[in-house]
Amino acid sequence: MERPLIKFGYDGDWVIRARAGRADRSRHAPSEYTGSAFDGKFVPAPIDCRPWVDGQMSGWDLFFSQDVSFMVTDVERGLFSVPAEMTGKIGTFGPFHLGVYSGVRIKTAPGWVTLVDRVADPKLRDSLPFSTEAAILETDWYFWFKNFVVIRPLLSRFTPMDVVNIERGTPLCRIRVLPRQELVAHEEFTADDYEELKRASEAYTEEELSMNAQQRFRAAGDGGLFYPIYKLRSAKQRMSWGRGEEPTRASDASGPGNAAEDGRSQGEPDDE
Repeated sequence: MERPLIKFGYDGDWVIRARAGRADRSRHAPSEYTGSAFDGKFVPAPIDCRPWVDGQMSGWDLFFSQDVSFMVTDVERGLFSVPAEMTGKIGTFGPFHLGVYSGVRIKTAPGWVTLVDRVADPKLRDSLPFSTEAAILETDWYFWFKNFVVIRPLLSRFTPMDVVNIERGTPLCRIRVLPRQELVAHEEFTADDYEELKRASEAYTEEELSMNAQQRFRAAGDGGLFYPIYKLRSAKQRMSWGRGEEPTRASDASGPGNAAEDGRSQGEPDDE
């Protein structure tokens, strides 16, 4: 199976490269994002949740490749003043918004586009003086332009005449590659789909019940039991796709015994 390709191009003086997304424990306060002991069982937290970690790791980070600055001139109307020396780096983009030139050109395979999204890392995102507006760039044909990322300064943090300085290397956005919406069909579940859902759910539950107490985590909310089956199944799916093979459908997956194939102690969380 041919993998969709994404290419990055950079201006000569914009030297900060796109970086694959990652989930880094060191960036998060332990009480917020890492698990802890509770009633003798491990309590899962976001860093131990496969979907959450995937959300932090998918795609690539883009950064401010130049120092930029602007002045807040009117908080109520969302107006800014940008110095002349910032031309080509940052500019006004209507009320409440500024446009940042990323210095990065992106080219994707035909039928694939680029989603510009907010900075993924939650602690970094909360520390920034702006939010990034989501956008879809049709980078399968529009790849020669130095991509323009729209940000919305958080005006509640400023007063008129405040000068905002953003240093080179500050996270700007996360980009992800998606298939064109025109290529994705949309329809309701059929009776056969619901039958498949029922079979998949029963197989999943059967696998849960086959796990022993050492393979379970204590849930943080109500103290119930949490089974790491999603992570185990996910590992198999990733291995199949990585080999260029279409993985087994959920309803056809084998039942009890899958947990042992993971090869790791399930009493401990993943160190993502």
